[in-house]
This record gives sequence, structure tokens and C-alpha cells, in this order.
Amino acid sequence: MLIYFFLSFSRFVGSSYLALKTMYAVTNVAGLTYQIMMSFTVLVFFLALYSQLEVYFKYFKFETFYVLMMCTFFIDLLLLSPNFIVLFIAIEAYNISAVYLIANLKTERSLEAALKYFFIGAISSIIFVLGVSIIYCQTALLNLVDIVIFCGDFADKSTAGALIIGFFLIILSLIIKLGLPPFHG
Repeated sequence: MLIYFFLSFSRFVGSSYLALKTMYAVTNVAGLTYQIMMSFTVLVFFLALYSQLEVYFKYFKFETFYVLMMCTFFIDLLLLSPNFIVLFIAIEAYNISAVYLIANLKTERSLEAALKYFFIGAISSIIFVLGVSIIYCQTALLNLVDIVIFCGDFADKSTAGALIIGFFLIILSLIIKLGLPPFHG
């Protein structure tokens, strides 16, 4: 079963790399980084599976491993996202996977924590989309590299305030999603 999973996952990694390469014109260095990150994800997954197999199955179902794998995949996608749309999709897909992992024990406390995490994540997503929309209204760009180039080249000081507010809202939403102080607890 593990061999079948590894072979199917290697096909998935290869096909997702080709899709990434055709969609975003990935360079060789970025492609190598993507393959290293995905290989590291597979290694971490199998090490966790090997070390915690007996203990883990007492409390969780087997699909939890796949959800954990999805979480690491979406974090990898988040790190490689070329624009705000892919960044938002990766964050939200990770949050959905994380809500499942939180609620997996099906105790009253875990379900309450999952519900709170879901609602706080929804509020944070609204703040993120608001920040992205402010930046898009000022620059008409969604690509992160183009936005950095635009911010370095613009001489119009009237858009600087709106861009600062947009970036502040994006950072605020990420801080809320990560639960960093003062938004923890």
C-alpha cells in the first residue's frame, strides 16, 4: 500500500510540476526548488508515518495522513505562489485542511476549537481580500514580482498611502491566521 501511495504521489508531483511550469513559466532554479520542497514533504510524511504508526492509529483515522500531506503541499504552494490569487487559494485550502485536523478527535473542545479557527479564518480572509483589492485598485496588478517592481518605480506619492494600507491589511490578516500576538489565545 505504501509503495502504491508513493508511486501515485510521485506521478502527482510530476504532473503538478508540469502544470506549474506551463502556467507560470517556472525557471530551472524555481523548478529545482519546487522538486526539493516536494521531496522534503514526502520524506517528512513517511518519517512521520513510520515513527508514529501504532500510536497514531489509536486516535486518528488513516485519512488524517493524507490531510496532513495536503497541509504540507499547500504550505509549499503558498511559498511558491507567484500572485495573490494562488496565494489566497493556498491559504484557504490549508485552512480547510487544518480545520479537519483540529476537529479530528471529535471531542467537544476540539470541535469548538475548529469552529473558532474557522470563523477567525473567515474574518481574516475578508481582511486579506480587502487588502488585495486595495492594492489591485491602485496598481492593476496581481503578480507579486510586478507589484514589487511597481512599488520601486512609482513616483506618484498619492498611491503610496493606499498601497501601505493594502499591505498592512494583508499582513494583519496573515498575523490573525497564524495566531501571532496580540491575536492569539
